[in-house]
Amino acid sequence: MVLATERALDRSSLRDQALAVIRNALVSGQIRPGRVVSAATLAGELRVSNSPVREAMLALVAGGFTIWEVIWRGMRIRLAPDHLLGRVTSILRWLEMAPFPLASLLGGALVVLGTALGGRTLGLRLPYLLTAAVFVLLGVALYPLASPRRFWAAEAAAAQERRH
Repeated sequence: MVLATERALDRSSLRDQALAVIRNALVSGQIRPGRVVSAATLAGELRVSNSPVREAMLALVAGGFTIWEVIWRGMRIRLAPDHLLGRVTSILRWLEMAPFPLASLLGGALVVLGTALGGRTLGLRLPYLLTAAVFVLLGVALYPLASPRRFWAAEAAAAQERRH
């Protein structure tokens, strides 16, 4: 059984209920990162048809949840000492939210620059193109720091520290 739940979903807003159950299972580690789980399997456990579960899974992917939330929250909970978890969470929230005003200003400046250089089409696409390029470069550059081996080693060290 993939989901440790005894209750079936009630019939109102099945997609939203499935979304909540699946999100909670991902955040809690009940569904481990990298595990392949079919919509049919989850639908059977939730006692609903495949459609609401498929819609819930698509909503998670569209929101970037499965990539971002599971990795960061799971790693934060597993690696941070219990007495520091609140501080670690608040610092990470600040780091996630603080760049938004500057990024908005930079995006607007890129639109103005792109419009002046190549017209409206380039102006509207330039922030997206540069953002994609930056993310690809960061992904390639930072992968060694966030590789699964490093995570597993840090997880083992955190578990060892918690035992003592």
